[in-house]
Amino acid sequence: MKKVFVILAVVAAALSAVSCADKPAKDDSKGGVEVAADALVAYFPLDDSSEKVGNLTFDASGAGTEANFVPGRRNKCYQGTKDSYLRFNIPADSPIKTMKAMSLSMWLKHAEIDWDCVPVPMVFQITRTDDRCWGNFGMSCDRTDKGAGFLTWKCVFQGEEQTSDGPKPAGIWKTTNAFTEEDGVKTYNWPTLAPAGRWNHIIYAYDNVTSTFHCYLNGADITPENEVDCIFGEKKAGDLKFINAEQIMIGNWDVKYTSAEGWGWKDEWIGGFENGQVDEIRLFNRALTAAEAKALYDAEVAAMTE
Repeated sequence: MKKVFVILAVVAAALSAVSCADKPAKDDSKGGVEVAADALVAYFPLDDSSEKVGNLTFDASGAGTEANFVPGRRNKCYQGTKDSYLRFNIPADSPIKTMKAMSLSMWLKHAEIDWDCVPVPMVFQITRTDDRCWGNFGMSCDRTDKGAGFLTWKCVFQGEEQTSDGPKPAGIWKTTNAFTEEDGVKTYNWPTLAPAGRWNHIIYAYDNVTSTFHCYLNGADITPENEVDCIFGEKKAGDLKFINAEQIMIGNWDVKYTSAEGWGWKDEWIGGFENGQVDEIRLFNRALTAAEAKALYDAEVAAMTE
C-alpha cells in the first residue's frame, strides 16, 4: 500500500511540473499596469537604475548609489540625495524624439518648498543639448508660502511658435504655483490638493490636436479653465517640437552636471532633490484622456506594495 502512495505522489509531482512549465511567465515589464500600453514609450519602475519599455540605457548617477533606492509605492522608489541623479540615453530610433503630444505620470513625495528656501528641485527632464536648463520637457517642484503645507509644480513643453521671422522654438509653460496677491496675501489659483510630505500621483498631459493641457492629481482633473488652452499669441501651439533630445534626467537638473558647451550652472535657485522621492514614472507619446488618467491612477493604487 505504501508503494502505491509513493507512485501517486511521484505522478502528481510530475504533472504539477508539466503544468507549471506550460504556463507563460507573467509579463511584469509594465509594473502590472496596462492602461494606455499602446502609447507607453518609457517606464521607470525605480526599483533600480533600469528602464523597462523604451530600450533606454542607463548612463550615470552622479553621487548616487544603490542606497538611493528605498521602499516606495511599488517595491522600491528613488530617493534623492545631494548631487545624485539618474540619467538615461535615448536610442536614436526612439519615438520619444519625435513625440507630437505626451503624458507623464508618476508618484511623487516631497517636503514643502517655501519662498525662503530658494532652490527649486527638478524631478524629470527630457534634455536638450543646446538648452540644458529646461530642455525639451522639464517638470520641477516649485515654491509656496512658508507653512502652506502643500506642493506646487511647474513644467515646460518644447513647442514651436510661428513668428514674422518664421518658426522659432518656444516653451509651453504650465505652473501650479500661479497666484494672485492682495495686501501681501497670496491666493493660489490652482486647488491646493497635494499635501507636502505625502505620496501624490501626478499626470501631465498635452494634446497636440486640440492644443490643450491637463493636470491630473490622484485621478482627478485639477486643471483650471485658464490653463487648459496652449496658445502662442493667437495661434494654437500644435505639435511638440523636441530638439536634440538625447537623454532623460530624473532627480536633478541636467544643467548642473553638464560641462559641455559652457554649461554646468551652480546658481543657488537650481536645487537638488534631497527632500523628495519619486516612483513608477511612465512616459506616453499621446495625451491620456480623463478616463484613462483615472484608470491609470486606480491601476497604480491596485499595484502598490506600500
